[in-house]
Amino acid sequence: MNFGESLTIQALRHPNKIAIEDDFKSITYKELNLRANRLALGLLDCGLKKGSIVGQFQGNTSEHIELIYALAKTGMIRMPINPRAQREEILNTINMLEPQALVFDSQFAEIVASLKSELKCPLFIYEGPDSFTGAIHYEDLITKYEKLNSEPKIEIEEGDPFFVQSTSGTTGFPKAALLSQGGMIKRSLIRAIDLNNHAQGIYLAVTSLSNTASVFYAISQLYIGGTVILRNKFEPLDILETIEAKKVTNISMVPVMWERILELPELPKFKLDSLQFVISYGAPLHEETKIRMVKGFFFNLYETYGITETGPISNLLPRDQLRKKDCVGQPTLHTRIKIKDEFDNELPIGREGEIVVQTPYLFMGYLKNPEATNQVLRKGWYYTGDIGRLDEEKYLYITGRSKDVIISGGYNIYAEEIERVIALHPKVKEVAVIAVPDEKWGEAVKAIVVLKKGFTATAEEIIEFCKMKIASYKKPQSVSFVSHLPHSEAGKIAKNQLKEEYWAGQQRKVS
Repeated sequence: MNFGESLTIQALRHPNKIAIEDDFKSITYKELNLRANRLALGLLDCGLKKGSIVGQFQGNTSEHIELIYALAKTGMIRMPINPRAQREEILNTINMLEPQALVFDSQFAEIVASLKSELKCPLFIYEGPDSFTGAIHYEDLITKYEKLNSEPKIEIEEGDPFFVQSTSGTTGFPKAALLSQGGMIKRSLIRAIDLNNHAQGIYLAVTSLSNTASVFYAISQLYIGGTVILRNKFEPLDILETIEAKKVTNISMVPVMWERILELPELPKFKLDSLQFVISYGAPLHEETKIRMVKGFFFNLYETYGITETGPISNLLPRDQLRKKDCVGQPTLHTRIKIKDEFDNELPIGREGEIVVQTPYLFMGYLKNPEATNQVLRKGWYYTGDIGRLDEEKYLYITGRSKDVIISGGYNIYAEEIERVIALHPKVKEVAVIAVPDEKWGEAVKAIVVLKKGFTATAEEIIEFCKMKIASYKKPQSVSFVSHLPHSEAGKIAKNQLKEEYWAGQQRKVS
């Protein structure tokens, strides 16, 4: 059983139905399946095989998804690259995982050209309107087999790896979670059941398909025979126009996107009654935003809590949005949740502790990193690093976080990564990066810096230094300069002391 079989079946059931529509074209299920099969054969001709890692550096296009299906049908492993990543991040990710091929489209041709000689990747495949020196043209792989109509004859098992997803992008030490073919099948089926989705559904994808949640929602809709509309950029007015014109039935976005939509003065003019449900994920919604959504145009709101490694963990249903404040919902189908203390004892209802979960689609482990795998995956249970509690109805509440992760605008930002970058600045002696509350983004990145003796610097200087080395959304929003940082007896920076000033009086804290 492999994920690619779902496309084969849907192409038989709905050959002439539109499967995908992107900014420039649409493609039917029959066409999508034919192109995916021919691309799969072309990739095999290049010397790639089952188990080969293929980097994917593409925008939100139909080609992006047809490549995913080609990889599924050949047992190759997809390695997505964040389009917002900076040069050094791309270089580190590719050279750590050493893909056997990199597929990229025209919008990323310039940066690939500048990195090509430094990348540990033997094969480059270019998807664009013209040619690229030193790369095979994507369309040539498909047209080579344009007269064939057969499926790749590769034996695939549901336990075979399918995605390898970077979960940190940390300079020098990223982690890459392996997701299986069977895991993606289960995620698609259970998501459809939990959301009451169906083959008549039309899903609008506006966040990058390099993001696990975004691509998961898209292929889940295709798995059950629906239609996916792709937008390469988030433009709030265009989103509303598309929902109305295309009769979109479901959409998922992070909280900051929902807030941008709600700010539009044109919002009341649009007819949005085709929407059967909407999803917010990645970070908690502000209470005011939630109230405006459920009492306005987006009343059928689901909030989802999940992690790349676990898939969806819980859903807060529309009926519970105002009844269960600061809650992330009940477990998804076949998911188990426990709350444990620091000694690994299960805690009773109402007590706070680490959220530990078991889902039917858990990741396989971190590629080439058994130590990191063993830290979080124990006897089939994943230790999230999030702090929370369960109530009497088994609703889950997240009250803090033990991992050094900042969630800003739905993106996971790792403090250690930012600290390493700032530490490279010639004027910096020591730095601590923490999360601070932010009305718009939920949390914001703050850097607290100790300068070397005799040096001066400005916040703008530190922020600009970061922007040159990491994606813009990861840069500090603010920088403070201090004479020294507090340290524990073990010599580590005592971040809890630094956070107290900013999180005092907040209902949800980070630890």
